[in-house]
Amino acid sequence: MPKSFWQSFIFTAIMAAFMVLIMSSYNMLLHTSGQHWFSGWYNLAAEFLLAFPLALLLVGKAAALAAHKLLKNCQSEAVRGITITFFIALIMVPLMSSFVILHKFGWQNTDKDVYIKAFISNFALAFPLQVFILKRLVCCIFRQIIGFKYRFRAYVHKLHPLLNNPISIVSTKAALVSVMLFAGYVFI
Repeated sequence: MPKSFWQSFIFTAIMAAFMVLIMSSYNMLLHTSGQHWFSGWYNLAAEFLLAFPLALLLVGKAAALAAHKLLKNCQSEAVRGITITFFIALIMVPLMSSFVILHKFGWQNTDKDVYIKAFISNFALAFPLQVFILKRLVCCIFRQIIGFKYRFRAYVHKLHPLLNNPISIVSTKAALVSVMLFAGYVFI
């Protein structure tokens, strides 16, 4: 798992890209019976621009905090990972479902039943997808990008000194929040 902000940045970008692509494809296939599968992909950029900063800046930290409070004395990394993934899915699915529903139907035409149905169908895919498939795939891709395996700590590559600067981390977070707000403003 990522150990620094920049490693979290890379890991979350990969995970968000896969989740947005798969969940958008799933919803297109589910709601259009496969007829308009490719036509709904123009929303991918807007969904990624919202999901990535949201997951990096808020949801990951909130899910880790909730999991650590729930599992105070648990030593198993597998149980911790599954619990964190559960809380990530529990937070991200309603947020992204409401974004997509509001984007598609608007404020006036939003029905509570549509939202509940979207939440249940999306959570039923998002949680198992993250736990059983994407976590291993994204970890494998992440290790290849970072350039080391966690078992062999001697091969850790140092980041560029400018990336270790707290000002660059804060400015990156501010840029991500502004991109998220811009995407929400333009696409809703």
